[in-house]
Amino acid sequence: MSKRKRNEVASEDGTYVTKKNPKMNIVAFILCVLIATIIWLYATNTDQKDREEERTEQGSSSVQAMTETSCEASL
Repeated sequence: MSKRKRNEVASEDGTYVTKKNPKMNIVAFILCVLIATIIWLYATNTDQKDREEERTEQGSSSVQAMTETSCEASL
């Protein structure tokens, strides 16, 4: 008998009911939490890098503006 058929039991009305395996439920839960944590860490890390790039771009553009202003003032 295949593993699938061992987990299925015919009920009185002819439908099949799948037996629950508590160990597999725990393993599935742990895997879901682990995958969710990895996705969360990736998303926060990517967001931080984007914000740092925006800050450096804004900082360099403000430095250029200040340099241009000081050059024009000295002329």
